[in-house]
Amino acid sequence: MRKAFALATVVSALLLSVTPAAASQPLSVTIDVFNLVEDNVIVSSQFFAVGPAVAAGLLCGSGTVTDDSSSASGPPDWQRQNFNVVKHFECDDDSGSFTARLSVHAIFDPEFSVTGQWDVLEGTGNYAALHGAGSLVATWDTDSVLHDVYTGSVHID
Repeated sequence: MRKAFALATVVSALLLSVTPAAASQPLSVTIDVFNLVEDNVIVSSQFFAVGPAVAAGLLCGSGTVTDDSSSASGPPDWQRQNFNVVKHFECDDDSGSFTARLSVHAIFDPEFSVTGQWDVLEGTGNYAALHGAGSLVATWDTDSVLHDVYTGSVHID
């Protein structure tokens, strides 16, 4: 009985001494993605991130973007479409990568308009515990460059 009580006391002390890792506070970020488009297909994408989250080291400042998956739904005339896209962001400084899910609503006619939401699904390296979400808009910078702007906040758990 004494051994069981002693063991329970030691286990309780160990459990009480374990402190969970502290999560970082959410910090704002703006991510600009420049998509080179040829024949209505994105052929390459680069991103540049700025804001308190980048300054605090929660996110890298630049890298490349690729589409992991995408699906579209909407009327057959393609005047309006909803897109579900998963994008992979690879940091230029080899610090890691993260994957984001986008839920996008696009209007092509009578006037171009793209808005949506994004959230971080997973990460690698320095971003393995990255979480975050926000909104996005897209505009044409030129006939061949589609500019996405993601605004929101990220944190590390």
